[in-house]
This record gives sequence, structure tokens and C-alpha cells, in this order.
Amino acid sequence: MYQDLLGRNPDPGGLAHWLTALNNGSSTFAVAAGIVISTEREIGLIRGDYALYLGRLPRTDERPGPARMPSSVTNGPHATSVSSRRR
Repeated sequence: MYQDLLGRNPDPGGLAHWLTALNNGSSTFAVAAGIVISTEREIGLIRGDYALYLGRLPRTDERPGPARMPSSVTNGPHATSVSSRRR
């Protein structure tokens, strides 16, 4: 289950935790559900989704955001255009 859900072998502390839960009456379903909703699994899912996002979206311009902006956005409007609007 660790391999399927977390992509790794169980660590000694985690294995001891879940075995203790089973020995104290938790069902196998409850243990499986605990692993499914664990923070570690959620982080793994988010990282996987992010890797898909980075790998599959078309990228036509890799420059940082400000480098893609028109100069009027990054530098502000030219002074003459501002003064002509105030009249």
C-alpha cells in the first residue's frame, strides 16, 4: 500500500504507527483511509499535478512576466500622453 499510495517503502516509524492502530482494533479500511488522506500523499498528488502542468502546457514565451509586458505597462505612459489627457 505504501508503494501504491506514497511511492516508497514504509519507514519504521510509520509502519509501527499503522501496525499499532491495527493491533488496537482499527480496521484495515481505516488504516488505508488514513494513508490515503495523509499530508504526504496530498503533497505527492500536488507535485504530480504540477509536474504535468509544467510538462504539458504549451510554452511559446519563456521570458519572465515583466519581460513580456509592453513598455507602457512596465515604464508607465509617456509624459506627453498624460499631459494631453489633463487638458
